[in-house]
Amino acid sequence: MEMSLALNHTYQLNAACRDLAKSYELLGQYDSAYIMMEKSRVAMQEVYADDNNAQIAMMRVLFETNQKDAEITRLEQARNTNRLMMIAGSVVLLLLVALSYFIYTRQKLRLASEREIQRQKEVIYQKEKGLMEAELQNRQLQQERLKTDLDQNSRELSSQLLHVIQKNEVLDEIKTGITAILKDDRRDQKKQMRELLQRVNESYSSDRYWEEFRNIFDQLHVSFFEGLQKRNVELTPTDLRLLSLIKMNLKPNEIATILGITSDSLRVSRYRVKKKLGLEAEESLSGFLHSI
Repeated sequence: MEMSLALNHTYQLNAACRDLAKSYELLGQYDSAYIMMEKSRVAMQEVYADDNNAQIAMMRVLFETNQKDAEITRLEQARNTNRLMMIAGSVVLLLLVALSYFIYTRQKLRLASEREIQRQKEVIYQKEKGLMEAELQNRQLQQERLKTDLDQNSRELSSQLLHVIQKNEVLDEIKTGITAILKDDRRDQKKQMRELLQRVNESYSSDRYWEEFRNIFDQLHVSFFEGLQKRNVELTPTDLRLLSLIKMNLKPNEIATILGITSDSLRVSRYRVKKKLGLEAEESLSGFLHSI
């Protein structure tokens, strides 16, 4: 016991006190045995306390070690997570940069393409504008040429009609003179006068001037004769001449002179042609012809 106390061995002190307590019990010294048992109990409590403290310290050390390991693991995981997040962030950033560059490049190409398309449209517009201006000038020239041709044809037609009127007036005078001569009793001149009168009458029915007249008239009134044909009526060349002269707003006496007929014959011819065209009595022949 003294050696245990000197060496501070609580466990050996516990054993020594327990052995002494048994010895005092055998000697009948129960008080000393009790004291030794109490010292043994105290030593045992100290042993248990030391063991508990050692275990608690060990457990604390283990707990702290485990906690530190867990903290290290957590830190490692956090570091790994941060590393992964940094890598992911870097990848996302690179992707965003690449996407931005792609969008910028695409937008730049689109703008360049739109500018090129706009330039091409402008070139096409300028070309079309030039073509339209050229076509407009060409049409204006054609219209001026057509107007000039129409004026020329109108002058030619008027000149031709004037020529026909003058010719027919002269023929009327000759015819009147010949008719007066034939009424005389001079038999020797009648045969010659009849021949002259026959030649005059033949000249009234000559178609040469009327062919030229119709060619010029067709240029001034393009669809006139076609419109008459759509009526599905049979009109003689004389009827067509009469209708074309009425279309030109000539006076009745001028028409009669050109056709070489009297005013009464002209009225009859107008009535007959009007009936062929299926017009009512109250309808105007001139108004109908001007509507074609």
